[in-house]
Amino acid sequence: MPRLPGLAARIELSQRPGPFTVDVGPDGRPRTLLILTAQGLPPPGSLGGYHELVAWIAPPTMDSVVRLSMLTASDFDPSKQPDVCPVTVVGRNNAVHPRGQVAQATIHALVKHGVSMTSTLAVYEPFVANRPTKEPRVLNAMAPEVRASYMQTRQEIDSSGAGPITIEGLKSAMAFEREFVDAGGNLAAGVDPTGLGGALAGYGDQRNYELFIEAGFAPAMAIRIMSLNGAKILGVDRELGSVERGKRADLVVLEGDLTATPAAIEKPSTVFKDGVAYDSAKLIASVEGRVGID
Repeated sequence: MPRLPGLAARIELSQRPGPFTVDVGPDGRPRTLLILTAQGLPPPGSLGGYHELVAWIAPPTMDSVVRLSMLTASDFDPSKQPDVCPVTVVGRNNAVHPRGQVAQATIHALVKHGVSMTSTLAVYEPFVANRPTKEPRVLNAMAPEVRASYMQTRQEIDSSGAGPITIEGLKSAMAFEREFVDAGGNLAAGVDPTGLGGALAGYGDQRNYELFIEAGFAPAMAIRIMSLNGAKILGVDRELGSVERGKRADLVVLEGDLTATPAAIEKPSTVFKDGVAYDSAKLIASVEGRVGID
């Protein structure tokens, strides 16, 4: 089929409202509605013996507003070719500069349209060689077979001295997030079950705080990113996300000065949920050896 130079297409993503502004299906996965609108399509008959038109997407160059992380979005790949599906993007964007044209255009579009961004630095860090990614609490929480698999991959990356993501690539991703915040963007933080599996829920979030400090964020801003900013994205900032009268009493008591020692985030003594205190040591013990099973 010939190329159609006059063809213009637009992709729209929308979500139906749910309890936390996200529509979730029976399987627990968020559901997103994608609408593709194409303009400039000729009548099928004008193309010869065709009776219908079939379209597919692989992979589209997305508008800046819907690009993903600097480390994974193919739009940041300087070697990207039109209509060519990359086998992998991780590792190909290590040399992308956070103040480059594409990065700055992305930041400008995100801020202009009020689009928030979620940082998952702790998910990408394990792809970098010889980083502190063998925290005992994390390893102890993994099921034995999961731990063995993770440690094998960890050994392969660390012994090679060069993982898929370089330290320069990780630093660029950190700088990109700082540029986004400095431009007025709303940055939140979290982890997800991707990457090498070394950023567990809770522990990965704590590691994100340490990475924000390494990235140059002030402690107060790092805490805000990890709490209030996320609550704003979910539309629940009137209920939680900050310590204020009338909000839920969800608090964490740490052993140490978090502003002076970032690693103090790894030493919670008591966790308050809805005003009820829980012993952190007992909570940690209750999940040892279970990640990968439950």
